[in-house]
Amino acid sequence: SEEKYRTLMSSMSDIIFVMDKDDKFIDVHCKPGSGQLYLSPDKFLGKKIQSILPPHVVNQYIRKSGKLRESGKTQRYEYPLQVDGNEVWFQATLDLHEDKQKIIVNTRNINDLKLVEKSLEKSKNRFKNLFDKSPAQLWEEDFSLVKKEIDLLKEKGITDFPKYFKDNPRKVAEFATMVKILDVNEAVLQLHEANSKNELLKGLDAIFTEDSLKGFEKEIIAIANGDTICEFESTIKTLSGKVKNISLQWSVVPGYEKTLGRVYISTLDITERIKAEKILKDNLKELERFNKAMVGRELKMIELKKEINQLYKKLNKKEKYRIPGDSENI
Repeated sequence: SEEKYRTLMSSMSDIIFVMDKDDKFIDVHCKPGSGQLYLSPDKFLGKKIQSILPPHVVNQYIRKSGKLRESGKTQRYEYPLQVDGNEVWFQATLDLHEDKQKIIVNTRNINDLKLVEKSLEKSKNRFKNLFDKSPAQLWEEDFSLVKKEIDLLKEKGITDFPKYFKDNPRKVAEFATMVKILDVNEAVLQLHEANSKNELLKGLDAIFTEDSLKGFEKEIIAIANGDTICEFESTIKTLSGKVKNISLQWSVVPGYEKTLGRVYISTLDITERIKAEKILKDNLKELERFNKAMVGRELKMIELKKEINQLYKKLNKKEKYRIPGDSENI
């Protein structure tokens, strides 16, 4: 009944408008304290929407009301209005009246929600900027298919994954094809000599070496063990084929531990460090060889001096050389 309808409307905290087929406001229900209003409710009654609201709101209403009349399905849209000099956001939900002619518009103040969304967007942009500009090479990847495959293997009774991969070495490369690369930062592009992200988002095949697969196997085993962090050193190759040494940290984004839908990979180019370590090792080996040669030469000289001293002794002459540590010289 009409009375029941009005009682229901008045109990709602949202602002309810009833529009006729000519886009005119014929009824409005607004509970006190409903939030900031563009105009007082009485200002709407008997007026066409075009004479009350700004064009950007009118255009959305005309488009959505048309779709509502065609499909009969609820329509929604959001829009900002200037209220007391401030931008305030509203959401409108459109439904057909039971007479199929009038339209009921449920309008809700969503300004607080929009402020939260803007704050989240600002934080997201700040994080995105930190991600893109970080000097460390950062990857965002999706390991959900890898996780599902590991779970299937566990259901089949596989528990010793190091042994499984030893018996099935090609499986590691198969697992690598299941990883989806979601994003990379500028440092990754520089390391891999890529002109754009698209060159790397295709997959890991383009940058993996045999050593890379050994490192990737450690990631899979970490997943099988339920670990959320994995670290190791390995190699990768650039798109031009240059091999680089890297230090890698693999970590699951909090909240994605069950699916592994988001994983961050942080790598650091340690090629120069590895080269320096090799040079140092080579120098140490050379020094050891030189020292061994010098010690051997010194020992031969001592033996030669001893032989000369023996000859002098047989000739009843004083020994020519004093040899440290030789008791016969004392």
